[in-house]
Amino acid sequence: SFLESADTYARLFGGMIVLDSISSREDCINAYNYVMRTLRDLTGSKQCHGRKGLYDLFFYRSHACDDIASYACCILRSMGFPITVENTVGHRTLTGMHYFCSLYDAESKDWVTYNAETYDPTMYWDKEETLNIYRNTYAAQPGTPYFLRHKYEHVPDELSNPCMVDVTAHVKLVHSVTLPISGYGNSNLAYLATFNRAMPDALLHTTWGVIDKENGMVTFDNAMPHVLYFPVFYRGTQMEVFGTPFYFDDR
Repeated sequence: SFLESADTYARLFGGMIVLDSISSREDCINAYNYVMRTLRDLTGSKQCHGRKGLYDLFFYRSHACDDIASYACCILRSMGFPITVENTVGHRTLTGMHYFCSLYDAESKDWVTYNAETYDPTMYWDKEETLNIYRNTYAAQPGTPYFLRHKYEHVPDELSNPCMVDVTAHVKLVHSVTLPISGYGNSNLAYLATFNRAMPDALLHTTWGVIDKENGMVTFDNAMPHVLYFPVFYRGTQMEVFGTPFYFDDR
């Protein structure tokens, strides 16, 4: 979706999504969904090899959630809608990430998360069973592990995006958790990981904290209640466990 300009999206879709008829977030979501369904009803399905970029939108075929969300974001942004793409690192019971859209509601001054192209706009994306939520931006974010790590310190793939922002606190309850840590050597970061059978070592890293080397402590600002955490850090590329697994409730 990033291969085309906002002008291109506005030119192609601006005549189909009529702004004058949109007075609520439901109208916005409905209008976009109606256009996508109608385009595909007209063109049908097409079996072809490889990706066709923007033209993938015009046919019924297997669309991944990252493409669905990013195209909806780019198209609606080109028309002035305040929308962004976010993703979960994982879920409590499901393997894999999920991408979705978040639309700013000026009336409630809040972000409304939903699955792009969902037929019923009142059925917003269920965030209750997810782990941490990250917003994808266009700018480098100095507070990410990509920049905070030691020069030779490994960063887990699921948290290696240098342009992400943790927005879990916008939609879910989070707490700050401080743990003692030792034996970390030159490492700057520690992580809270959860069990996930699809990941290497069966652990999914969900959030990070910067090690306070003067006091031998590490604070995680976006830890969630009711999640079984394994505290870990990386010595070079080797994962090391410190402390014992733990969880906490929201009281």
